[in-house]
Amino acid sequence: MSYAQDEGAAFHVAAGVATEPAYVGSSHYVAQPVYDAGGSYRNATWGTFELGVLQGARWQLPLSSPLGVALLMAYDAGRDERIRTLGGHNTQLRGMGDLGGALEAGAELSYQFAPARVYVKGMQALRSRDYGDEALGHTA
Repeated sequence: MSYAQDEGAAFHVAAGVATEPAYVGSSHYVAQPVYDAGGSYRNATWGTFELGVLQGARWQLPLSSPLGVALLMAYDAGRDERIRTLGGHNTQLRGMGDLGGALEAGAELSYQFAPARVYVKGMQALRSRDYGDEALGHTA
């Protein structure tokens, strides 16, 4: 079985609407616009470099086995206590304060077995964040 893929560049643009919780842990669901744009470059020597609006930056190391290792960088936009929705604003978190955004770095380990891939990913915020009076540290 060969795990090599063609070299070269690829680009994508996507848009749609998704239904999701208004915030993590919410039982109230809202429709949100979803958009993405990105590109990738694959090289046999250096691996695959990807950059996208939703996923951030990714460098998949060039391994010739079903095992995969990737280095990741992304931005966590945080959360406002007043959440914008297509129908206006959700104010269920009023008084809880905003959670600021942070740049995150991480790694991903994966195993490819046709036609699926399983992976585990870990991310770490690169700066300390506070939520109200509580220091969250470098949590992602």
